[in-house]
Amino acid sequence: MTTATTSSGREKLIQEGAASFVQATIAMKEFVRIVQDECESLALRNLNEINRVMGTELSEEDLRRARKGSFLDPNDPWLYVYLALGDDRYISIGLYWESVSGGGYQLHAITTFSVSAAERGLCQRALERFRKLRKPTLGTFPYRGEDRHITLHKPIPAEEAALFPRSIEFVLTGFLEEWEKIGGLKGVSGGPSKAAGK
Repeated sequence: MTTATTSSGREKLIQEGAASFVQATIAMKEFVRIVQDECESLALRNLNEINRVMGTELSEEDLRRARKGSFLDPNDPWLYVYLALGDDRYISIGLYWESVSGGGYQLHAITTFSVSAAERGLCQRALERFRKLRKPTLGTFPYRGEDRHITLHKPIPAEEAALFPRSIEFVLTGFLEEWEKIGGLKGVSGGPSKAAGK
């Protein structure tokens, strides 16, 4: 690529960016809001079932939104809400963009149980229990600190992106069904987990 071509491409990018930056930023903020609104609504509708299966005592106050601003970090492509099960354990519900060959991304509906580094042992015990199931569907996901995340995910085809709430609900339902098979958190930690501040 010549210097002239590089300069021409840069100028075109600047022109297009200057013309669309404000509208694109507004659109991204609205997209983030819509996704998190849908995830929050789903989490609240299923809060009693989450508590029953996981052995928790969560309330609306334990539901938080991940702070993502207007744009997603390509190195941290999550968009979700999460339930805090104390200071070291979380259930996240939302979307994840998996990096694929060719520089593209595959969108996934995903529900994740995450722990801090100090709770890694609990995560590993749960994974061992899942591996003993006849048809386990929960496992780690290719992500930083994967030994601290247990996930269920479902790829969403580009043409079905607008139907993402349906995919997220499908994944959350399957996630809870798998945890129920091993007795929730009590099955791997010996006792129920309460929400922060309870």
